[in-house]
Amino acid sequence: MEGIAGYRRLQRRACQAGLKSGVQDLGVSVSKIKESELVPILQTLGRMDAIDPATVAEFVANIQAGKFREQVPEYLARSLWAGQNLAPIGAITALANGLLARAGQAQ
Repeated sequence: MEGIAGYRRLQRRACQAGLKSGVQDLGVSVSKIKESELVPILQTLGRMDAIDPATVAEFVANIQAGKFREQVPEYLARSLWAGQNLAPIGAITALANGLLARAGQAQ
């Protein structure tokens, strides 16, 4: 997924899960959310296909950081970030299903 089309797909998936999202939003704070609001979000995430790490990498701010930031092209930095975060992003569906199972709300 590239550019605006990739962003729209990512945003659509977040909306389908009941999450408000923006370009920089990749996390969810649940400290002030009611269980009745959280369960449907987790159920939607649990039914989703895996999210492509390359799509998420498109929205990471300050991707070029560190000592060699001037020498590393942005496309390479994003590719490396996606590779490094493959497991955590790929685990979103399983994590949601695990939380539901613990709460007795498994699908």
